[in-house]
Amino acid sequence: MARKGIKPLLLLGVAGSLALAGCSGETQAADSTEAAETGKLVISSWGGAYAEATRGLAAEFTEDTGIEVEVLDAGNHVSMVQSMDQTGTVEWDILDGMALQDGYFLNQEGLLANWDDDTRAALEDAYGADNVTDYDYSWSGYGMVVVCNEDAVAACPTTIEEFFDTEAFPGNRMLPGDPGFFGVLVNALAVATGSERDALFEESEGVDRIAEGLRAVAPSTTVWYTSGDQQNQAMLQGEADMGIMASGRAFAVQDEGVNLNIAWDGLYVTGSSSILADAPNKESALKYVTWLAENPEAQAKWATALQYTVPHPEALDFIEPDVAERLANYPANFEGLYRQDYVWHSNNKAEIDSTFLDIIAGG
Repeated sequence: MARKGIKPLLLLGVAGSLALAGCSGETQAADSTEAAETGKLVISSWGGAYAEATRGLAAEFTEDTGIEVEVLDAGNHVSMVQSMDQTGTVEWDILDGMALQDGYFLNQEGLLANWDDDTRAALEDAYGADNVTDYDYSWSGYGMVVVCNEDAVAACPTTIEEFFDTEAFPGNRMLPGDPGFFGVLVNALAVATGSERDALFEESEGVDRIAEGLRAVAPSTTVWYTSGDQQNQAMLQGEADMGIMASGRAFAVQDEGVNLNIAWDGLYVTGSSSILADAPNKESALKYVTWLAENPEAQAKWATALQYTVPHPEALDFIEPDVAERLANYPANFEGLYRQDYVWHSNNKAEIDSTFLDIIAGG
């Protein structure tokens, strides 16, 4: 619940003391060759441009430390982590850019490593208590915004409410079609069906209202995307006239020449980073997290490539103004975004997933 009050600022970098969690002074003094001998560090990412940007970070980390890193195009973190846990074959170390509701759910299942008291205190001192949980810290920030190809329709919606008004704004739509993205859909539907932006759900509220909202827009939805890259492809190839998509990806489509209207009305999404409870290379994972916190210029390269926010405040010193103006927490952009209620989503996840998948399948 803490993150619902997140401020429109770049989050502070990870405290260097994070590397101390579970590591003795002797372990910290070990050279990078010894760390690499524990195995290749594996980061689960989202694929496409996101994963490529993370591979750029990983390459710099490897050059500095000698620790090899593999960045996977994993997509849905929850189902894969559950499967690995059930089979006893955990092969990932870090979950990169994980959705908040997914992190909450996985932690409830006991599948994420929790910070010890000293590390939690250090992180809260660096981030502020509202931006830290027992098991993760914020990494990337972006907007899930309303987009529309102005060459394809007579009028473009510029708000969430207008996007879901298919009579006033006809056209083919693009929406999330995979549980990994349902947090976006749940919260957008809350706004579209009448919730106040600062109080999306009552704790006791059921799924029925938002399910009806999804049924109403389903006949106009031609693309139910299941990956980040599919968002770009649908707009570039004209499979959809309008959609709700990640802001960085929207600008990438615009830069490709599509006459895309991008309305900063939507959801402020904060991706988080966690270490798996049974990660085979926890020491290397901590080294990577600490290295990242100490390299604002490397973070700036990642932010520039994706046009997403990054945690280190000094990264702004390396980001050009024209890129900064495309970031979700740029003041004029942030003003139109609302915060997601990821706890309500997580507490109702099973019903949401089954209901939404049934609607998407035509039920």
